[in-house]
Amino acid sequence: MGFTIEARCDSCGFQSEAAIGAGMANFTELSEWPAFCSVCDTMVSVNTLRKPIACFSCGSTQVTKYGDPALSDNAGREVGSWSGQALHASGHYCPGCKARTLTFGDRFGRPRIMFD
Repeated sequence: MGFTIEARCDSCGFQSEAAIGAGMANFTELSEWPAFCSVCDTMVSVNTLRKPIACFSCGSTQVTKYGDPALSDNAGREVGSWSGQALHASGHYCPGCKARTLTFGDRFGRPRIMFD
């Protein structure tokens, strides 16, 4: 079962939402995960089952998944996981202010919407 999760930066006000995982009908073809696209200069979703991984918005392969040490300190508790990947609450690169101030999870640290 996949879910959506909120991303927000209290420093600059950046907000977005990302899907993690997939539903029963498409889990063999789709595995969504939040990433940063260098071309779009924002947080996007990528399908981690497709190689190379590419931005859903522009098709660029210049993407880095959140959770990768290049973007994330992986601080705080785990707020989401899928297919061997884990996403922690805080310490992520913010596309708005370019600092590691982005957090994932609602104000209670939970996923927002679950889907199947």
